[in-house]
Amino acid sequence: MACELVEAVIAKRVERLDKMERAILELASVEGDQFTAQVIAEIISYPEKKIVYEHAVYDASVLALVNVIHNVDDRMNQLMLVGHNPGFTSLINYLADKNLDNLPTAGLYGMEFSISRWNEVTENSGKAILYEYPKKYKS
Repeated sequence: MACELVEAVIAKRVERLDKMERAILELASVEGDQFTAQVIAEIISYPEKKIVYEHAVYDASVLALVNVIHNVDDRMNQLMLVGHNPGFTSLINYLADKNLDNLPTAGLYGMEFSISRWNEVTENSGKAILYEYPKKYKS
């Protein structure tokens, strides 16, 4: 039952994304996030075998997360990271043009970058385009 509830919440948020934002799921951390990445992949019909589980993402510092981003294959146009706080809130505040107090549990945050290579991602280089979280839709 809990699995179905998690899937329903994620499905509602993912279906609000446009086609491009749903197109790819490439990096996920291990442990609890592996489950989340698998659920998202199923919802967006992304082949689970294409998910890359990167140990460096789990409970990582901002610099470690930026390093992961810098090492993404430049043939990839989009990237979705799945992970935990406090690292992800810190990463958002480092990269985005808007600060965030806290990325809530099961929150989604999207940014666009005007770059041609992933190693060009730098501090304040991201433009916030998406911020969704479950409690936003509670009545």
